[in-house]
Amino acid sequence: MVKLGQRLASTLQPSGADSIVWDDEIRGFGLRVRASGQKRWIFQYRPSGQATTKRLVIGDAGVMKAEEARTIAKGHSLARARGEDPAAARDAAKADLTVAQLIEL
Repeated sequence: MVKLGQRLASTLQPSGADSIVWDDEIRGFGLRVRASGQKRWIFQYRPSGQATTKRLVIGDAGVMKAEEARTIAKGHSLARARGEDPAAARDAAKADLTVAQLIEL
């Protein structure tokens, strides 16, 4: 079993292509390692009734600790269990007006 933690995240090295290491405890929680060496915590899920998956970036593994990312992933997983779409909050925030737009108004 693989439990994603800080030690594992720091030891993973990039290969010739992007790769994802999935956590065995939290479904959809993973660490994406790009060929460039960039590492990001992610949460991936399939919305109800859809064939495609959605992927949320939780944070940069160099900045965010594994336990912080794990806590956020658990929250996304609980939201999915309630029938919510975790990406909906992100998309709603993008739709909000920016400060520059408010000043212009």
